Amino acid sequence: MHEAKAPDSSPCASTAFCIQVNDISAGTFDNAMLPTVAELGVPIVLMHTRGLPTEMMARAHYKGDVVSAVCDELAVQTSAAAAAGIPPWMVLVDPGIGFAKQSQHSLALLRGLPRFVDRFCGRGHVHATATLVGASRKGFIGKVLGQPDPLRRQWGNAATVCAATAAGADVVRVHEVPEMEQVAQMSDAIYRSKL
Repeated sequence: MHEAKAPDSSPCASTAFCIQVNDISAGTFDNAMLPTVAELGVPIVLMHTRGLPTEMMARAHYKGDVVSAVCDELAVQTSAAAAAGIPPWMVLVDPGIGFAKQSQHSLALLRGLPRFVDRFCGRGHVHATATLVGASRKGFIGKVLGQPDPLRRQWGNAATVCAATAAGADVVRVHEVPEMEQVAQMSDAIYRSKL
């Protein structure tokens, strides 16, 4: 997987080994990203953020409902991906927990995640095929728990995995893989199992 973090950072375009692109800007940092991904025919994660990493927290101001704002802004990029030739079944969407989000925004996004999932992957919607949530070790968990050390936030991470799974997210990005796999499996059994 290639992770795009800055403009013109798509070396994936020149290699046959790219299996997925994780674009933290949803195609806004590099105008060639979406056409390149369409040409490669690989899946892409379109993540919401505002501005470059050095300025994103200064742009973490939302009028009204952060979930609606994130959905509206990300929908522009899913439309751009479609216009570039990326089919919706090759698109995963990520609300960008912690990226241009204050702690209260990240918490509101986790609470409102069912709306996010429905907006992009719900019945009758063809914007994306899956949702991804990457909250692991983020600063808002440390703030809530009073834990400055990201390596000691695993129980907070577990709560975000449970919330994301219950809300219908398809993929969670985590650091403690074996432990969070159990959390995701159990959450899936509780909230989504047809048993």
